[in-house]
Amino acid sequence: MSSSRASIVWLLVALMIVFTSGCATSLSNLAPAHTLAPGEVQITGVAQADLYTGVFDGSIDAGRAVVDAARRDEGPISEAELRTLLDAVLLWQLFLPGATPELALRVGVSDRPLKGLDMGLRYNGNVVKPDVRLQLWESQGGDVALTAHAAYGYHRSVASSAVEWLVMTEFKRHDFEAGLSAGWQYHDIIKLYLSPRYLYSDLSATPNLPDWLKERIPEEYQDYNPSRFFEDSEMHYVGLNWGAMLGYRWVFLHIDMTMMRVLFRPTVLESSRNYDNWVFAPSAGLSVRF
Repeated sequence: MSSSRASIVWLLVALMIVFTSGCATSLSNLAPAHTLAPGEVQITGVAQADLYTGVFDGSIDAGRAVVDAARRDEGPISEAELRTLLDAVLLWQLFLPGATPELALRVGVSDRPLKGLDMGLRYNGNVVKPDVRLQLWESQGGDVALTAHAAYGYHRSVASSAVEWLVMTEFKRHDFEAGLSAGWQYHDIIKLYLSPRYLYSDLSATPNLPDWLKERIPEEYQDYNPSRFFEDSEMHYVGLNWGAMLGYRWVFLHIDMTMMRVLFRPTVLESSRNYDNWVFAPSAGLSVRF
């Protein structure tokens, strides 16, 4: 087995052992287009699901690779087949399907500039995401509005501590988001909104292996150096969010849905991989205003 293929096998085993956490981000919106009045507060609690198509596509490709290898009468598994298996494991590690609770707090700050300004903070157990929204326009009757927003997301963890220890790499992720939101409301009963959004995500991989130790690793074993498995990379999310609030005055049923194209092509084991896929993130819960 070549050193490159041995490195892939080593990484596959390491990730399978700790195949427990993902680094999916917060994709909910949880705010109608109309900003809150100064001093007004909205608290929202929802459950959000994250469904990435790449997880299922990667699993199908991995299954085909296993079947192809099994059909051969002899000969070792190829490096391409090993990389296909690695892709499937990484996709599950990065985009693990699941549901997470999310809490959002929003406060009206001012009715200026333009038509209003409010600020929010979201937290889902891993991602802390502050944002600011500026209402750009409101119809004469006040039922239609257009708002711009910007947000920053800090990930408390990207991979489990066990993964970081096994590959001797510290992972960090920062999200930067911008978008517009158009919405319509009927009194304090129905609020509908549609929001095109863009999210840029910076992922850094910092080797934890001391320089003095890396320099002393013999050249024939450098391919086994786990700090060479990953490099810094970036992700781009482009898509739409829409939602509805149904209730009366203070309490609303809140339904939110996000659909985005994920563009992600990291370098893994010195090879560029294509992990582009789609994400669907529905969420539902309650919003309280006072």
